Amino acid sequence: WVHIGGPNGGIYKSTNAGKTWKKLSKGLPTGDIGRVGLSIYFSNPDIIVACVETSDKLPKDLSVPGPGVYRSEDGGESWEYLYWHATRPLYHGRIEINPLDDNLVYVINRDYRMSRDGGKTFGGTGWRGSGGDDHDLWISPNNKDIFYTGTDQGAHLTEDGGRSFRNFANMNIGQYYAIGTDMRDPYWVYGGLQDNGSWSLPSKTRDSRGIINSYCIKVAGGDGFQNLADPENWRNVYSVAHVGYLGVQNIQTGEKKFITPSPETITNFEDYKKVEYEENLIDYTIDPGEHWLFPGVRARSKNGSILPAHFRFNWNTPLAQSPNNAGIIYFGSNYLFKSDNRGESWSIISHDLTSNDPEKRNPSKSGGLTREVVGAENHCTIVTICESPVDENIIWIGTDDGNVQITQNAGNTWKNLTEKLSFNSAPNGAWVSRVEASHFDEGTAYVTYDDHRRDNNKPYVFKTTDFGESWINISSNLPIDNAVYVIKEDYVNKNLLFVGTEFACYTSINGGNSWEKLSGNMPTVAYRDLVIHPRDADLIAGTHGRSIWILDDITPLQQLNEKVLKKELHLFKNRIATIWDNKPSERPSRGLIFEGENPPEGAVINFYIKDNTESSVNLVIMDANNNIVHSNNIIAEKGINRYLWNQKISTSASIDKTAEPGEYKIKITVGDNTENGTIILRKDPGIES
Repeated sequence: WVHIGGPNGGIYKSTNAGKTWKKLSKGLPTGDIGRVGLSIYFSNPDIIVACVETSDKLPKDLSVPGPGVYRSEDGGESWEYLYWHATRPLYHGRIEINPLDDNLVYVINRDYRMSRDGGKTFGGTGWRGSGGDDHDLWISPNNKDIFYTGTDQGAHLTEDGGRSFRNFANMNIGQYYAIGTDMRDPYWVYGGLQDNGSWSLPSKTRDSRGIINSYCIKVAGGDGFQNLADPENWRNVYSVAHVGYLGVQNIQTGEKKFITPSPETITNFEDYKKVEYEENLIDYTIDPGEHWLFPGVRARSKNGSILPAHFRFNWNTPLAQSPNNAGIIYFGSNYLFKSDNRGESWSIISHDLTSNDPEKRNPSKSGGLTREVVGAENHCTIVTICESPVDENIIWIGTDDGNVQITQNAGNTWKNLTEKLSFNSAPNGAWVSRVEASHFDEGTAYVTYDDHRRDNNKPYVFKTTDFGESWINISSNLPIDNAVYVIKEDYVNKNLLFVGTEFACYTSINGGNSWEKLSGNMPTVAYRDLVIHPRDADLIAGTHGRSIWILDDITPLQQLNEKVLKKELHLFKNRIATIWDNKPSERPSRGLIFEGENPPEGAVINFYIKDNTESSVNLVIMDANNNIVHSNNIIAEKGINRYLWNQKISTSASIDKTAEPGEYKIKITVGDNTENGTIILRKDPGIES
């Protein structure tokens, strides 16, 4: 539920730089006030326009001050009520007056409104911000026809008053909820975005410009969330849209199919058809449905629902694949669905795993002053699912109302672990942002909580080694104001953990005893999802505001342990390097484009130095016959170092040629310490042998 507004809301004015404030009231609503947008006329600051949220039950005839647009021409001392408007002020609520023409007033909204006569009348704009939901507008103080808009799809510019727009497609400002990868070579990344559907893009191209926009492919519509490629057939991709709608498609042929669980596809539906309480379908103000996911494919949902009212789905409905059987997928409502045939049919394998709180489970009256029910308010739902990689019968789930539950027999019985976590200071009723089952021990799992919705931004990270009977808090030295969204345990090193928080991504090499920030060039932003690629050992981060980031090659971290840390010098086992067949770009590039970085070209050699040294590191690379093909003296620093060999062989003719595929020997020396290893070069997998 969401409740907006209160008696202290309103418009306040200070004439002494904020030392004291006066609440303005003449002509304004007298009841509770919610969100308020203000805009001051640049050419005459006595003229102000406001968009005020108050009860949407007030009459639309302007007979009493209600929700909508107000105008003052005396510095706010008195206001004239001009226009009734109550479209999603919780989510929008901005208003602007053109700095050079006070007749032009813009109500920035999903229902974008514009006045050309100072607010006497309002109509459509003739454009919708060149995006979806509009949130912001900046108008040039020098030319009234030049303005920028900010939408869920990014930033846009018009120089002709809205007749045409330029899209700033060169900015990495995607708001990702969830990400996934496939097993192509190079692999592709999939992600679902806020009100921008789901997209896929390669992790590396053979294009000299890098990963440009034209390589990105739209996978699905709606608000995008989980997108998971079948590990046995990358062509088949599952996609989730907001509020529990699921489909699968062959991304090569374009064939699409809805596989949202329905009465017809749930084999044991009759056992769950009725419950012992009455529930009405959620009364949405904007209906969700399958039609958002795959536009053009016949949808089955009515009024945002396929199943009876006691089945509830979160805005970000969780989808999970079995790590033990590629044909098994899970889907969560307040019940857990399981399919062992890739979504062709389903079975319900749980009771209601949430608190099923009757005060919270139906948000139809959500919003407070303005009723707001779009699906993001849905509560008492499952939000995270994880099957144990060690035992497919062990499944963990977490809910948005604080429950953590486990089954050790594939859903026949469930145990609620919430009280055991609360005993260890887990916040009662908080959003369980992630459950992560260990890759090594069947009784080990990790749980994170995100309680920022109740103004509690503390990090909560817990670990169990006994199926949830006891827990330890491993939040350790994570910053106190970093709510945690995701945790990942490495699949090679059980002491290597990663968490994504509201502001940064952190790693632990000692099982959570301490954490280090992954900094470098990574932005300060919310890290909503993390994936460790199962073949290439890249760490992929989906951020809510700065798109997708990839940390190439975490194999040094996977190999790091106490023994390595005590050595003066250590050469890690290196990842296979590829001799890519890169070519000049042949892709068209119209308009503004974003050039994503390719991984560094060459062979990466990783080594560790215990202490800073004044001596350089001598590195020698030899072929199978011990002929030196490359050597260099490197300035290295304490810790993990990377050296990029350009895969060139120095010849006597002073002409560098590309090394042939095969195994090469490595020798590194610092002072009296020497380490030996190898690195393998392979041919571009896209080239026929």
